[in-house]
Parts: sequence; C-alpha cells; structure tokens
Amino acid sequence: MAGHDELIRLTERMEYYATPGVSITVIADGEIVWSRCYGVLEDGTVLPVTEDTLFQVGSISKPVTAVAIMRLVQEGVIDLDEDVNRYLKSWRVPPNGAWQPRITTAMLLRHFAGTTVNRQHGYRRNRPMPTLVEILNGERPANTSAVIVDTLPGLMFQYSGGGYAILQQLLVDVLQQPFPELMHDLVLEPLGMRLSTFDQPLPEDRHSNAATAHPYGARPLIDKWHVYPEMASQGLWSTPSEIALVAIELQRAVAGRSALGLSPELVDKTLTEPGLGLFIQGEGENKRFVHPGWGHGYMSEMVAYKHKGIGAVVMRNSSQGQMEFSAEVLRGIAQVYDWPDYLPVDLEIPSVNLNLSQYAGRYRLDSGDIAEVTVRGGALALSLLGQSPFELLPARDGTFFSKSLRGKTTFSADKEGAVTKIVFSTDWVYREAYRIS
Repeated sequence: MAGHDELIRLTERMEYYATPGVSITVIADGEIVWSRCYGVLEDGTVLPVTEDTLFQVGSISKPVTAVAIMRLVQEGVIDLDEDVNRYLKSWRVPPNGAWQPRITTAMLLRHFAGTTVNRQHGYRRNRPMPTLVEILNGERPANTSAVIVDTLPGLMFQYSGGGYAILQQLLVDVLQQPFPELMHDLVLEPLGMRLSTFDQPLPEDRHSNAATAHPYGARPLIDKWHVYPEMASQGLWSTPSEIALVAIELQRAVAGRSALGLSPELVDKTLTEPGLGLFIQGEGENKRFVHPGWGHGYMSEMVAYKHKGIGAVVMRNSSQGQMEFSAEVLRGIAQVYDWPDYLPVDLEIPSVNLNLSQYAGRYRLDSGDIAEVTVRGGALALSLLGQSPFELLPARDGTFFSKSLRGKTTFSADKEGAVTKIVFSTDWVYREAYRIS
C-alpha cells in the first residue's frame, strides 16, 4: 500500500493538475508487481477509482491495434509491405488529383504513410454518429476532414489518427467482423484483458465502472465522456493493469515466449525505430517502447523496456496539463525502481551572454493555441496550453530545456537572423509554432 507521505505528495499533484482520479500499474521482472488507485470516478462524488475502473486510453489504442495486425502478419493473412488497397473493400485510398498513392500497412503503423487527420475529437453521446466510411470520406456527421495522402509516403513521420482509421477499415474488410469483436478475438481475450473493450459507445452495463472525463479543470464533462467510432486510433476502454499485459506480451515475445504466437523476429521489427504502432526510445539494452494516450478529459501513458521486463502504465480522468502529470509519476517510479537511462540528465548550463529579448513574443501552433515567450529575471519563460509559465534554460545556441519537463524547445531564425518559429520536441512528439508578434 502507499505510504502516508507518498499519498500526500500524489494527492497534492492531483489537485495541482485538477485530476479527480488516477490509476497506476508497475511492471518489474516481467510481471505486474503492484497496481494502486487514488481519488474518485468523478469530481464531487465519493465512488473511488479501483483496479477495475475503465478509462479511455486514447491513442494507446494504436499499439493494441498494432498487436492484432502483427498476429495477422505472423499468420500470413496480411503483408506489411503490400499496398493496402489490395485488402480494402468498403473504402479505398483515393487518388490525389491524377496521382494514386501506394501506401502499406507498415507505413500506416509507423505514421509514415503521409495521411492526414492528426487526431480525432470524439462525438457527444446520443448525437448522430458517423460510420467509418463517412469518417474516412469526411462526410457529415463526421467532424474531421477526409483522410487523404498529402505527403510522399515513406518520406517522413506525420502523426495520423486518420491512418489508423484506414487500418481499422482494413481489418474489418479482411476479417469480415465488427472491429470490437475481432480485437477481442485477436488480442483482448487471449491476453486475459477481461475488462477492456473497443465497443463504441460503451455498453450501458459498463457505465458504472467507467471514470468520467474532466477536460476543463476538475469539471466533469456534462455527458460523462465522448464516443470514438475511430476505434483503432482512440476507441479502447481499459485499465493500467490490462494495458500492462500488452507490454508484458511484447517483452515476452522478444524472449520467444509469446502468448499470441508472435516470433521474436517480428516483434523485434515492431520495436525497432521507427516502431510499428509504438514510439521507441533509448539504445541497446536500454531500449524502451512507449505510447501516450489523449482523450477528451483523459490522459494515459505506457512505458516498457524491451529487454529488462520493467515498465509502468499511468491513467487519469483529466487532461489538465497534458502529459506533465504522467511524466512526474513515471520519473518517481523510475527513481524507485532504478530504471536505466530514463531520469532527466542534469545538463550543464553554459555560461553565455544571450540576447534573450530576440526570442520573446507570441507563437501560434497549428491547433491555434498560442505560446507566449517572455523574459523574466534574466531567463526565458514559456506559457502554453493554459499552464503557468515555466523557465527555459539554454543548452546551446537556439536550444533550451526545462528542469521540470522532458524534451527541448528550439528557436529557428530566418537568414536575416530574425527568430520565426519554435519547435517543441521529445522522443515522440514534434510540434511547430510560428511567430505572430
């Protein structure tokens, strides 16, 4: 059980990040060693989060979908390098003008297919729900644009929830089964994930076991949660302990002990940068596979080491602060369990005389959100996504880091030397913001 001081610290961080409920699972020696839960299903109520509480895991749905595809690759049903239009029946990747792109399952899994629609927004419950084909075509009542190929396939990483909508249609067309049923048969049931489901909307008999979404501070969403017909990308309801079973399956498969019959060679390909459905960090024996999950009012993160049988999964029913809460929890776990090559490295701050005012200003992300950079007390401060400003420390010319957060912030200048944009990057996220003032 959690110690008194530990509980106080976590409760304080939950309050800071407006998070009513948290669930955490830790993996060590290739097994789940503990799962702990804190808080309540919904702010203002008393029903506690338990190990059986379901959360929307957001984009962690993607690696679970990837595991299903790996089973079909192993069985020779799908070829990773074949044109997906060979498998698609109900919908096909459309031409872009006079050009017909050729994209493969591997490209889609890796986000290298050049497909559009970065992420899906979900739909209000009890409102008209689009079919998957309507979503792919961008037809009403879909709330996203059509999924097309607008970048040369194979050229570059372009994160695309739309690409996983294509994979969902591919699986349905190949197996001629509803997506929740085929995922249950291929992954959930064989791994003992008895609580997890891709059913969208969530069946009513599961509602009492589901955590309520809190997208804006600690205010619960009026209709509890959104519905995601884009199931392969966003649609999984699960728990940290059951997502941990997926991570453990991949770790065991590397060692030739897969419960799903996956070969070490295929799993090694899955866990090699760029990963198939996963982001890969670290090197050699310290290589780890990770995936964050965002939903409207939920945040999740999974981290597991390829060779060491260690890892953790964190879920919460709030999206306040994006991934920062999970990062704090995971750093704490990494310190206690002595994870290699994970804790932030203390960087030496160079003694340089920078003209900090050249970086100050307002920058707009493609989402429309505004980042504001100011000079405070002889240092840069960055404010973004409703968070209080945090200090940026120089690492080298144009690159800055925060002692609190992973990743780096890089300022780019034009040929006249005027700063024009910021690049925010971690091992698995790359976002640009362009100067507007």
